[in-house]
Amino acid sequence: MAEIYLRFMANGLQPSELAKDLNVPLEIHAEAGVIATKGRYKGQPSPYGSAIYDIKDPEKNLTQLVEDTIAKLFEWIKVLRDYKLDKITIGINTFGLSDYELNLSNSSLADLHFIGVELAIYSASNKIEP
Repeated sequence: MAEIYLRFMANGLQPSELAKDLNVPLEIHAEAGVIATKGRYKGQPSPYGSAIYDIKDPEKNLTQLVEDTIAKLFEWIKVLRDYKLDKITIGINTFGLSDYELNLSNSSLADLHFIGVELAIYSASNKIEP
């Protein structure tokens, strides 16, 4: 099964506050103002915040999960706009999958554009070449 997640990024973002306002658990990668332990801001307060929300439902196919994620973003649109996020990405990892199918309707693609969400699909062959 493909892994699907939402990534939220913005200068000044406090993902811990965003998690409370969305009422979901976020995996926090950087919290604005907190001393970074790695990366280019290591040892300095991070100017930006970044977090991931994992989306899992083994009962649904990839298309259903993405469509449901778009619908969830519409539910959250006021909160997300209040946070003035620089970037929201729906990420799909298909590593190790030899076959997957994603069919988004024109309406869903228009919704992604309206909300300002990027769709990123990451794939790699599971073949090992000699």
